[in-house]
Formats: sequence, structure tokens, C-alpha cells
Amino acid sequence: MTSIPQIAESLQHILEEEAVTLAKETGFIQRERTLTGADFAQALILGWLQRPDERVDGFAQILERREVSISGSGLCQRFTPQAATFMQRLLERFAQVQLHVEAVDVPLLRRFS
Repeated sequence: MTSIPQIAESLQHILEEEAVTLAKETGFIQRERTLTGADFAQALILGWLQRPDERVDGFAQILERREVSISGSGLCQRFTPQAATFMQRLLERFAQVQLHVEAVDVPLLRRFS
């Protein structure tokens, strides 16, 4: 059985180290300046989780909290086919993290089919 701390550790590893590697492999990041693959992925994923209707300027503000200074238009220019490939590969990597849990017998839940 996988514990929550183990899952969190796996997801954090993907969002940090693997995101940087995948960004370079896909050509999304050719040379690191201020924005890394981890910054881009975390801003989008966590931003949309928090606010599904977030706009580009909101993501730029999220990146400011990560000490990445980029304008909304500068971030908008990063939405390229390489960015889409990067995010797809990252999603595929997330899908590989398997959650193994044991079913729990809860009497209340037996009422539902």
C-alpha cells in the first residue's frame, strides 16, 4: 500500500527535478534564464487547481511568488507546441504514479450501490 507521504514525494519529484529534465528534452526550455520547466508546470497546474478560470496575468503573479519575474505577455509567448508537448509528457509521467490502496469496509457506504 502506498502512503500519502510517498505519493507526495513522488509528485514533488516529478514537479521539480523531472519537470526540468522534460522541459529540456522536449525543447520547451533551450537555455535557462529565469523560467524553468518546474516553474512553468507548477504555475499552470497549481494555478488552475486553485482557480480554474485563471488568466495569464494570474499565472505571472504565481510565478512572482517563485521569484520568477515575467510579464503576462512574456508568459503568453511561452505557450508553444513545445510547451504543449512538455505538459503532455509531464501528464504522462504523473499517470505512471500508481496508487495502491486497500478497500476499506465502511458500513455507511454499503447502503449505496
